Amino acid sequence: MPSCPISNKPSRQRHAYAAANSGSLGGASHGDLTRSMFALRSDSDLAQLAAIRAGFGIGMWQVGIAGRDPALLRILPASFAPGLETWVAMHEDLRHSTRCTVVFAALADGLAAYIGG
Repeated sequence: MPSCPISNKPSRQRHAYAAANSGSLGGASHGDLTRSMFALRSDSDLAQLAAIRAGFGIGMWQVGIAGRDPALLRILPASFAPGLETWVAMHEDLRHSTRCTVVFAALADGLAAYIGG
């Protein structure tokens, strides 16, 4: 695959983006990306993924999920790779329930493996 140098600012400003409508990623600016550059803002993860798959614009998706779709191409991984904290929580009244602690431990282990922790 040939290498193609990319100047981040010009290339970012020439594309449409699809992202969350609210929150810190789609609702605010990220570097030289501003809210007005987002052609699609939706709080529906499925709508965002469908728009990205349909070629609507550049979007942000979890690498572990997007990497399973050969039609999606990861771009600018070094310049745009925000981290997201992941929490697993349960109500304190359930911590003594064997069933709940087993499910909790399985979820925590599965998420840790998924995110590489």
